[in-house]
Amino acid sequence: MDTPDKPVHDSDKVFSITETVPDTRTVNELNQSKIESLTEELQRLKKERDDLKAMCAALRTRIETKKKEIVPTSVDWRSLSREMDDRMSEAVQRWILLSEEQ
Repeated sequence: MDTPDKPVHDSDKVFSITETVPDTRTVNELNQSKIESLTEELQRLKKERDDLKAMCAALRTRIETKKKEIVPTSVDWRSLSREMDDRMSEAVQRWILLSEEQ
């Protein structure tokens, strides 16, 4: 039930911990603490950057390897053309055989 005329007592109030316990450190201590936390964050970020650089290098190596596998460095166009002609001939022959069977 709502009781608007009930007085609010101090015991009913909620205080945050920062209101009850003030920071008593000096400015130099606060600055030193901030410097330490920022230094830790910087070290973490540097490690993360180095890890990302290593991953990028590994990916570049994999990409270069795949490129070399896909495209030969020296292409013999005549043999490639003959191979394609042979494959086309085989495919046409298979198609003819399949169409004759049906």
